[in-house]
Amino acid sequence: MATDLAGILIVDDNEDNRYTLQLMLESDGHERITCAAGGNEAIALIKKEKFSLVLLDLMMPDLNGDEVLKTIKSDPDQRDMPVVMISADTNADKVSQCIELGADDYLPKPFNPTIRQHRRAPRGGESAQSRARVRGDGEKAGK
Repeated sequence: MATDLAGILIVDDNEDNRYTLQLMLESDGHERITCAAGGNEAIALIKKEKFSLVLLDLMMPDLNGDEVLKTIKSDPDQRDMPVVMISADTNADKVSQCIELGADDYLPKPFNPTIRQHRRAPRGGESAQSRARVRGDGEKAGK
């Protein structure tokens, strides 16, 4: 059963990373946070729940983040859900590949508080995509 109250899904096989992200989001005032320890668990949760944002680790043992991303973006009911990839891999080609697959953003590990604050999770129905459009419009207007 899907709920109308959208939350944030954190997907990372490392328990310390999940805990750190959850604490950061809670300190920003987010209350509905769900965690998954792997890609298969994330896909099962996404089929049952509605999320306003998915923070998705790239390298996981059961199902890599790029495979989870492909699954999300190929589902007509889920493809508009914002997905931010998180990884210690900062290789530009890998980042580009994730963006081409439909990721909305890419955050490097370890998590930098300044970058995280700037790219804060959506609130009140605001999506990562709508914030990007607003930022883009603002940049154009400022030129």
